[in-house]
Amino acid sequence: MSMGCGANYAEVIEGTTILKMFPKLYQAFLDTLTNANLTFDEFARQCAWDEKSGSEEANKAFDELKSAFDKKTGLELCINYHDNEAQGDIYDEVNGGYFSVDGMYQLTPAGKKMRKKVERKFFVTFS
Repeated sequence: MSMGCGANYAEVIEGTTILKMFPKLYQAFLDTLTNANLTFDEFARQCAWDEKSGSEEANKAFDELKSAFDKKTGLELCINYHDNEAQGDIYDEVNGGYFSVDGMYQLTPAGKKMRKKVERKFFVTFS
């Protein structure tokens, strides 16, 4: 099996921004992590691998936060994990657990006409 690099990206939102938007729900989520003896990174890693963590209380608290975010913004709040030492590079802009937002962009009317003819392709370069 060959090995190679793949390009990834995420529309990242900081926890401090979510805290300002939803102070009670975000703090409740953090409190459930503490009560479950989980760090944010551990929770994010479990969710990235299994879609849910081993803590039902933390899962529920995140689902409530996610639902409120999704309802208020019309976008989808996600939780992800990336280990730049095991899977990436020292230049990666994310490392560990992070929040991302899906649904940020949509095609313009002109882009919709060309969507079957144009394909997004990813690549990496090394310098």
